[in-house]
Amino acid sequence: GSTAADAGAAVAIAPTGDVVVAGTLGTATTLGSTQLAASSTNSFVARLTSDGKPKWAASFDSKTHNAPLDVAVGGDDRIYVGGWFEGTIDTGLGLAKVVGDKDMFVAGFTSAGKPQLFASYGASGQAEVRAIAIDGDSLVAGGQFNGQIKLGGTNDLMAAGGTDMFLFRIGLPN
Repeated sequence: GSTAADAGAAVAIAPTGDVVVAGTLGTATTLGSTQLAASSTNSFVARLTSDGKPKWAASFDSKTHNAPLDVAVGGDDRIYVGGWFEGTIDTGLGLAKVVGDKDMFVAGFTSAGKPQLFASYGASGQAEVRAIAIDGDSLVAGGQFNGQIKLGGTNDLMAAGGTDMFLFRIGLPN
């Protein structure tokens, strides 16, 4: 861990028996041979052997906060993370900027840790992915939001009042 507050948020077991963990780092740290960036409280995901040896790790760096809330591994051994971010975040595939106060994200990695997917969805207020599951070639995400959330196309949602829940499905990359 780092010298600041770090936390595990979610754990999943890969088809190979490897352990995948997602959480937050309070400052930059090294996991195995990988230097993980963290300018603030930032997300990380790591893949470990079944006996705990690091295989790879990645982090989403930003000057503001971001956090993963769930992790899942598909039958094809790819790893997916869901959570939220503020400000601008370096996804490993480029920069993403929030639409509202706090936007939700879904990120995907190959079994070797290469970033493969980063999809963010904004709300006029706050939105976060709190749970994910893999269903064949799609990912199902659930969470909460307030204000209006833009899921694309005709799938935009308006909260009835306070904080509401959502459930949506996205196709996964080949």
